Amino acid sequence: MPPLNQSRQPLNINQWRQEVIDATRPQKPSKSQNDPPSPRRLRSRGRPLRSNLCAISGNRQKLQPPAETQLIPTEPTLKRKRQMSVPRGPGRPPGRGRGGTGRGTDINRGRGRGGAGNRTENFQHEEQQDDIINVDPVPAGSEKITLKHRGNPQSQSTESSNRQSSRGSTATSRSQSRPRSRKCYTFDQPISVSQVSLIYLASCHPSVRPRRVDQIRRDFPAEVYRPTLTLYAKLMDLPSNLIPPSLKTAYDEQVDTPCKSRDPPPSHQYASSTDQLYPQALLPQIMKKVDEVRKVADWNEQNKADEDQWGLVVHLLLAEVASWPRAQATKVLKSSRCTINPPSIYTRMPGGRPLKYDPELASRATDTSSEQGSDRTIAKMVDWSLGLEIDYKDDDKISEAFGFCDDHEHSLNQSMSFIKRVPLFGDLELKKELQARDPAVQLAIWKSAWLLKAQHHGWDISLPMPGLTVIGHDWSFYLFMAADDGLIMMGPFPIGTTANLNGVWTIICRLNILFEWGSTTYKEWFHRNIMTWAENTKAEALKGLSLGSDGAGF
Repeated sequence: MPPLNQSRQPLNINQWRQEVIDATRPQKPSKSQNDPPSPRRLRSRGRPLRSNLCAISGNRQKLQPPAETQLIPTEPTLKRKRQMSVPRGPGRPPGRGRGGTGRGTDINRGRGRGGAGNRTENFQHEEQQDDIINVDPVPAGSEKITLKHRGNPQSQSTESSNRQSSRGSTATSRSQSRPRSRKCYTFDQPISVSQVSLIYLASCHPSVRPRRVDQIRRDFPAEVYRPTLTLYAKLMDLPSNLIPPSLKTAYDEQVDTPCKSRDPPPSHQYASSTDQLYPQALLPQIMKKVDEVRKVADWNEQNKADEDQWGLVVHLLLAEVASWPRAQATKVLKSSRCTINPPSIYTRMPGGRPLKYDPELASRATDTSSEQGSDRTIAKMVDWSLGLEIDYKDDDKISEAFGFCDDHEHSLNQSMSFIKRVPLFGDLELKKELQARDPAVQLAIWKSAWLLKAQHHGWDISLPMPGLTVIGHDWSFYLFMAADDGLIMMGPFPIGTTANLNGVWTIICRLNILFEWGSTTYKEWFHRNIMTWAENTKAEALKGLSLGSDGAGF
């Protein structure tokens, strides 16, 4: 092994590195010490300090710098210090994270605290912009090699403080640009619907508790659940394949047309008989509407359409079924901007305060622009409503009754907006995809407001309250019934999908059953409760006026 340069004269660091590499590399017998360096050795002279130290780290022999060597830097510039670990023996390089195993083969890759493997020998080096570095003499037997810079300590401390202040300002700006979202720690703070779950609603007023069908039969008397389970049986006791068999020829002919490239439905998807499910005279019209719904739904899925665009599919199906002839005409209302009113029917938290919107959290939980406003009570819940068209005679009676009521009572439902004169028998909440905001929670709050409204006027609350949810292609329905000073929720029950032909026909069939229930059963309830209330309100008001006039001596 050739001796190291022990001179005290200034020495270029590259030359000293090369001497260190030559001293630690095994000598080949075929070459003499006077042979010119290999091209590989020449290329290594231009490498940075970090890479050359990595080349030294793989040798088992301990290396000590020259005891009397002092290299004077020409233009020292200190950047930062790093702690590096180099294995003493064969083993893995230090890891990236705490206690990591590391994946690199050099010191630059292993930056974590404490790599796995063998005992290590610590190096603390400094990155320089020049090729000259000052190495202090280290006594023999020491386990550390420290490459220090003899510069102005004041400049080093100033530069270190500048780095710390810049890091602190960066952290401050990051914390200011990304504000923390407020959480509902107390009942006084605003809350978003995405934070409200059905478990949370069980402790509110009125409470909403989900139950299965078997639990309802077990826990409640028959007179309480009979109307609800009757509607449930009508919606669920249907065959799985509901395409009218009379349309088989029409679907087979579509294959030969250039604009209809879909395959005809298989024979097992046709129902045995659909005379009681659809109006037979309207089957060609319904068939065209089904093709249009499938076309729009497929386009929405392929182009990742927003919630308003998916609402077009909902409107096509609801408007088609609502237009069929019935005992009582029905209508479909876009109620996405209709809020719960008056405040006395708000859902209230256990502390007695109504649920409040947090505008920041509300904007993250929904795509509907009407729900991203200022801090306000959680009152807007549903996107579509199904109602009855009352005749002019009943409308006049209701107007006369409203004339003797307070302003906050001039409504037939849980809203004071343009739908207030429409008796509602069903509601629908739409989502383009599964989100943090549960549509079942929105339906539950909307139905809770209706329960308080009916109790305020003394109306019968034994009738079930159906609700629909649409998440992309998938349609489901829920049933709510009043029990134990609150609501019992059943569902979700799938009713079809717009992803295939048979699924669209299934949705139309069950929507027809729901609209038929509204035009018959709900209509009877409407006349028995709301119209009777309107007549009694007018009679009591007139009676009170007559008594007042008699007392005044007229």
